[in-house]
Amino acid sequence: MSEHEERARGFGAEAEAYHRGRPSYGDDAVAWALADLEKLPPAARATDRAPLQVLELGAGTGLLTQQLVALGHSVLAVDPDERMLTHLRHRLPDVTAEAGSAEDIPAPARSFDVVVVASAFHWFDREKALPEIARVLRPGGRLVTLRHERDTRIPWVRRLGRFLAPPQAQAHDHDVVGPLTASDLFDEVEDATFQHWQTVDRASILDLARSRSHVALMGEEEREALLRDLLAFYDDYGRGMDGMQLPYRTEVVRSVVVPQPEPVATPPAAPENPTAARTTAVRDVVHAPVSAADDVDPTTDPTTEPTVPLRIDTVRTPDDAFTPDRLRDSASDLPAIVLGDASDDGSLLLIDFR
Repeated sequence: MSEHEERARGFGAEAEAYHRGRPSYGDDAVAWALADLEKLPPAARATDRAPLQVLELGAGTGLLTQQLVALGHSVLAVDPDERMLTHLRHRLPDVTAEAGSAEDIPAPARSFDVVVVASAFHWFDREKALPEIARVLRPGGRLVTLRHERDTRIPWVRRLGRFLAPPQAQAHDHDVVGPLTASDLFDEVEDATFQHWQTVDRASILDLARSRSHVALMGEEEREALLRDLLAFYDDYGRGMDGMQLPYRTEVVRSVVVPQPEPVATPPAAPENPTAARTTAVRDVVHAPVSAADDVDPTTDPTTEPTVPLRIDTVRTPDDAFTPDRLRDSASDLPAIVLGDASDDGSLLLIDFR
């Protein structure tokens, strides 16, 4: 596992702290993200009044999922970390949650009105993820990303970054507009910024730090030292049990998928060796003399037909399912009638040699 993948999985170890410490999303930001989706063309929605079919990638513990469900939408929550999904399923038992990634989405083509990504787009392999997202969106469907950024224009928030920001070497590329604008899969890229506040106290500010992927992967001594220093910082600037308001700027980007080709069902390729895909079980061998005299030697008596050995082959599919309609005999041109269930060893075989 690469360092990037290890950090992406680091959240699961602190799933409870993540849910307690991370901020939710403002109603105004979510409303703008989904605005006008009810006006999707008829081909994009089951009915005009149907709830939106939403795919949330990187759903985590369900912070945004809960808001989407409260708005009446049908949500499939996907996350690569089962530990995060365990918490989501516990809190939102009616939501379908599946393990998966943006690079390999566990859903059929053209099945969602909108794909939502909250504070997770920077973890994606964009060259693989964007085609997958475009694949599962219906015509006219939308990709939406939301991301919080602490408002470092305020001095104490800037100082807080010393405890919460990852080392420069581990910094992410958070640009969303650039990749979408450069992609030939998405169009009509728009972005907007909203103000949001999170109330933090002595407990939740520690959870906020524990939920950072680089903090979760620290050694125990290093992590405990950071948390002590963070708590001292809070006590200097905070308001004790009353908490304090941590300001964020929430960046929302939305983009419409470019019409994709109709998905075509690809028939299974025929095996190079036609007999390789099946096995033949010999059910019986019957010698049927054409003469009443069983002792006639057809090799010396030209007036008689030879005895024809008949082999009934039961052709089975690769999953060993019996297919009675594919009985055949070794004398392929001879008429053969099977009385009874062909799959029953006690069935009667009649052969007409006339």
